[in-house]
Amino acid sequence: MEFSGRRFLVILAFALATVFAGCGSSSSVGLLSITPGNGTVFVGAPQGAAIRAVRFGKSHGMNRARPEDFASAPCANLQYSAVATYYDGTVKDVTNQVNWTSSNGAAATINANGNATAVALGITYIDGTFGKMSTGSVPLYVDELNSIALNPQNANLPIGTPAVPTTLQYSAMGTFTQPDGSSNSKDITNLVTWSSSNPTVATIDPVAGLASSVSQGSTFITATVCGVSNTTQLTVGPPGPASLQITPATPVVAVGTAVAFSAVELYTDGTPHPLTGSLQWSSSGKSSTISPLTGVAFGVSPGAVTITAMEVGGNLLTGTADLTVEAAVAQFGYVANLQGNGTGSISSFTVNLQAGTFAPLASTPANSPQQVLLEPTGNFLYSIDSSSFIHFYQITRPGAGTQANPSGSLTLLDDTNPSFQPVQAGNGGKNIGVIDPTGQFLYVIDGTANTLYGFQIQQSQNGATPLGSLQPIANGAPFSGPGFTLNQPTWAMVDHTGQFLYVLNAGNSSISGYAIQPDGTLMVAGSATAPPPTGNGPVYGTTDTQGRMFVANSLDNTISVYAINGDGTWSPIQTLAISGATEVVNAKTDPGGNYLYVLDKGGTNGGQVFAYPFIPPAGGTIFGDPIGEPQPVGNAPHGMAVDPSGVFLAVDNAASDDLSLFAISKNANNGLMPGQLTPATPPTATTDANPDFVVFYNALAPPFPM
Repeated sequence: MEFSGRRFLVILAFALATVFAGCGSSSSVGLLSITPGNGTVFVGAPQGAAIRAVRFGKSHGMNRARPEDFASAPCANLQYSAVATYYDGTVKDVTNQVNWTSSNGAAATINANGNATAVALGITYIDGTFGKMSTGSVPLYVDELNSIALNPQNANLPIGTPAVPTTLQYSAMGTFTQPDGSSNSKDITNLVTWSSSNPTVATIDPVAGLASSVSQGSTFITATVCGVSNTTQLTVGPPGPASLQITPATPVVAVGTAVAFSAVELYTDGTPHPLTGSLQWSSSGKSSTISPLTGVAFGVSPGAVTITAMEVGGNLLTGTADLTVEAAVAQFGYVANLQGNGTGSISSFTVNLQAGTFAPLASTPANSPQQVLLEPTGNFLYSIDSSSFIHFYQITRPGAGTQANPSGSLTLLDDTNPSFQPVQAGNGGKNIGVIDPTGQFLYVIDGTANTLYGFQIQQSQNGATPLGSLQPIANGAPFSGPGFTLNQPTWAMVDHTGQFLYVLNAGNSSISGYAIQPDGTLMVAGSATAPPPTGNGPVYGTTDTQGRMFVANSLDNTISVYAINGDGTWSPIQTLAISGATEVVNAKTDPGGNYLYVLDKGGTNGGQVFAYPFIPPAGGTIFGDPIGEPQPVGNAPHGMAVDPSGVFLAVDNAASDDLSLFAISKNANNGLMPGQLTPATPPTATTDANPDFVVFYNALAPPFPM
């Protein structure tokens, strides 16, 4: 038994040794594969070569080769690898155990490690054997690099600064002869080695081919690969125009406000220079619109956009700035008092939205103002007096106030700066004005003279012409010609994009519509067809961010609702009858376009405000049922304003000499519905005599950027 056991162990050991030995031998290999199956390399003439491999049978004829992989060819060498797959599923790299051969040593050779070296133009076939197994023959193509073309040639590069040198990207194009005698070319920028003959003038990245200026002078740029080279001269000269420098570079503005951009040419040494061409401005997104000619951007909705300026003519430069638009907060309120302090005044208030209050700030003397208008950059306030003259006030911006001049206070410029002389916009009739959203243009109607005036607001200091001053628009003092015959105009408004101006005519219950041109001139909108009329007795109105227009009709107590079309024409959407109203005079929407507020002038007991929600169009209406009960206001209300965050509404009462103040519910809580009005605490703010057309001054929430 002992002998037989020993005999069994010997037999078992021999069997196992035989099995394990088989795993390392070629006799147990089921598949031997080669990589790459296709390859291409090149050499410089007359020593160049290229390799490409595709699996074939034993025939080495040229007719068996596929087109070579020319685009991937490197210089001189190509590494092959061999992988054995055994019958038991084991996979092993056998590159260094394979016997490598090349069928045409005049084209390329291959060493024991599988590294092929190109010798000369031609084709060879690479084979690897492992015992009795073969990889099979794969073709190796050898191309010949004949020449290198460099771009640019004999270039000039303006000098930069040590911190920011100017750069110039070079490229290299190689021209090759292929084994079949054909010619081809390819970009070899990243295959060549780049060098500069004079690094004190310019350096160059040896791999990427990017040259950088160091000092003025000349150097030679050379590209070399596989023994083939080419050279071109580079001259570094004086500083030159590089880009546009835009100011401000990274402004932040509030929704509903504007910022004026300006630009100068920036040279390569960092010095600014005057423009050599005109500018064309654009915005990358919908959060901001910008005037293409003046560079004034208006914040439409929260978000970030890139502002681009392109120089038309001259040096044809471009530049960019990053504009951030943030949610707006009402900081101040202003209202014109026609008979304030006997001769007129402007009441100013500090707005506290959290507390829901209007705190009196000042009563600024004014000459019988009919209306105040805020310029969107927040620098100026304009008032139109009863003689149709427009006056200028400087606003002390949020965060810039002093004890003597608190934030929000007004300084009359008519008396302090001769360049701010009042301009006339009518013949002393009832005047109403409007400023476009970007703050470029101011338009004024005269309800007695049936005229329309236009002025350009100076966007930057230009010699003796100060920032914020008004210059008459061509044919705009007043506008004349077909389409400018108004009929007892009562209101003027601009759509939220700043493209169209609309005037309400009470005399014939109509709307006059105009397309605003880049220079502020006006073209009649939709002159080919008769525009749709309003209701009976249009008074005031508004446009909203959803591209709609609303007109309050006092004689039939309705609101006419229109869609503003892309060409400035308008199409009826609905006529909303205001049940329970006595004399509908005004309408406003919240900033989000979710609710409509309608002002009823009422009678001797005062007026009231109605609230309606917008709903998806259904059954011919876009309005839901009234939100809550109408809220009472003072006597003879005219103007109405909603703060930019949509939580506060103010109504001016001309016969009560005060403002009615309301909180707007944002959510359904405490028994209130979204959009519902409730009186603020306190519910009124006292003004001077005969207030008209309250406005909110919108700005960023504190802290304010300086």
